[in-house]
Amino acid sequence: MGKGYNINMIISPSLNPASMAGDLEGYLGWLNGLKIPDISIHVDVMREDFAGTNYMTDEEYLYVMKNCQLPMDLHLMTHDTDFFLKNASPLVQTIITLDEMINLPNYVTTKFQTINPILVMSVEAGASGKPSDIPKALRKVKKLAGKKLILDGGINVENIGTVRDAGIHTAVVGAALYNAPNREEYLKNLLAKAREL
Repeated sequence: MGKGYNINMIISPSLNPASMAGDLEGYLGWLNGLKIPDISIHVDVMREDFAGTNYMTDEEYLYVMKNCQLPMDLHLMTHDTDFFLKNASPLVQTIITLDEMINLPNYVTTKFQTINPILVMSVEAGASGKPSDIPKALRKVKKLAGKKLILDGGINVENIGTVRDAGIHTAVVGAALYNAPNREEYLKNLLAKAREL
């Protein structure tokens, strides 16, 4: 058992157009039907400066806010947040803006000591499915012990134990879960490894 072990660690499947191959309705429907505790949904809202043309449209966002039946984290990678905040579902528990996100190349500065929760990106924002560097991301946040930390990028059944032991509260899982041959079994394995003694 690692020093930062957290038996209440949450797995958060990501609603990110880059990792869902355009199947937002089908994937969200599958997630809504799960009867597995300790999961939430991570909703990525990106605009051109982060994701080129591959981002959730306003219509897709409204669909998620209307139809998602699970708790949500809302990750706003845009400076224009008014529309998204105005139309956020009551199920949104956490809103993460640019000021609450540590992107992989960035240094952890003293300003993060006053922010809670903090999202840590182990891949470049908007680069879903691209190579990640989880060890580097975890080294950056050692000085933030005691904060509620969310890690996004490259998480799978092979490295979830390392993520757990670093004290991460919420593990965002994108392409690894969406592309799994048996998603429900994969998600159960993630949860089991997140709690493995």
